[in-house]
Amino acid sequence: MIRHRILEQLAAALYKAAPDLNNLTVDESVISAFKLERPRNPEHGDYAVNVSFLARHTKMAPPKIAEAISACLEGVSPQDVSVIGGYLNFKVTEAMLAEALAAIIHAEKTGLNASQSDKRILLEYVSANPTGPLHIGHGRWAALGDAIVRILRHNGAFVTAEFYINDAGVQMGNITTSVYWRAVELLKAKGSLPESLQVPDVLPYPGEYVADVSALYLSDANREKRFIAAHANPSDALADEALQAELKAFSKKVLLESQQGLLENLRVHFENWISEKEYLYDRDVIAGTLARLSAKGYTYEAEDALWFKSTEFGDEKDRVLRKSDGSFTYLTPDIAYHDDKFNRAERYNCILNIWGADHHGYIPRMRGAIEALGHDPNQFEVLLGQLVNLIVDGERTRMGKRRKMLT
Repeated sequence: MIRHRILEQLAAALYKAAPDLNNLTVDESVISAFKLERPRNPEHGDYAVNVSFLARHTKMAPPKIAEAISACLEGVSPQDVSVIGGYLNFKVTEAMLAEALAAIIHAEKTGLNASQSDKRILLEYVSANPTGPLHIGHGRWAALGDAIVRILRHNGAFVTAEFYINDAGVQMGNITTSVYWRAVELLKAKGSLPESLQVPDVLPYPGEYVADVSALYLSDANREKRFIAAHANPSDALADEALQAELKAFSKKVLLESQQGLLENLRVHFENWISEKEYLYDRDVIAGTLARLSAKGYTYEAEDALWFKSTEFGDEKDRVLRKSDGSFTYLTPDIAYHDDKFNRAERYNCILNIWGADHHGYIPRMRGAIEALGHDPNQFEVLLGQLVNLIVDGERTRMGKRRKMLT
């Protein structure tokens, strides 16, 4: 805003000074040639404009040109503008700053523009597993992602904010197991289950929030009754598929709602909440993506596994897609997910992700898969953010659901 004001003042002064500049013809090409820059010596001012380019039009020395323009400047105190060689130097006063701030405060949508109106962006960020509360690391990505969404939209881009719910992997089994054993602990303490049931010393998710989920599950009398009934033969309880499915669905619902509530309180809004299980597995999207990769000749079988030829796209080695036991690696549903992003009706031309710095090596193989599937890899972009360590009681503490955690 201040830059624009200075340039406007310069343009007006140039028109007034034209007779003293050997009747310079002032047109848009001359005015647009004014460029604001920062003086090398801060003592000279906050902004500087080199007027030397006018010498060939006026047949005058640059210092004389600068002095003529300076004399015609209005709304700028003499002490706030100086001539040094062929430069006009400006100092920003407190009054100018106050005026600019007042304009921002009173404007309805300051800086609103259409400079990014050709962009159709799908931005995915946070995307935590529904296996616990969001910790302070997730909060960094939430703040960063939401700020980017708002800035891009303010510049005219079409942006969709998306949260990818990682609810199909092994971690969902781990949280289910942890909730189960915490429920056993609670019921043993009440005398509702036999003491012979031995809770493992180490659970996949040891946090106290797991006990809260278990207590909430057991707060319903019918659920508690079903849980106790499943232990009529204690050795069969862990194998009770109906009980495990109920625990998994309940844990996911409670923990996801907790994450969503926190993000809403932070005023971080997502248009899409994409469930990996429902969106990819239940719709059999992954099989279709693998079939296309294979049809294009970018997969092969070795060691009873299916491999992606990621080295053909700059990766350091080929990557396993389907393991020998038939299960998928972490990469495979991610490839299918990104393939789906490019294929959506919105026709996004920028697929943007915010990942932690530990995912740096993951980018080449994902970009390679995108190219192998026939999409433009230049439309795929990842912003890497550094992970943080907090100092707690003098010790470095990383955030994670399997460690001490700050929500």
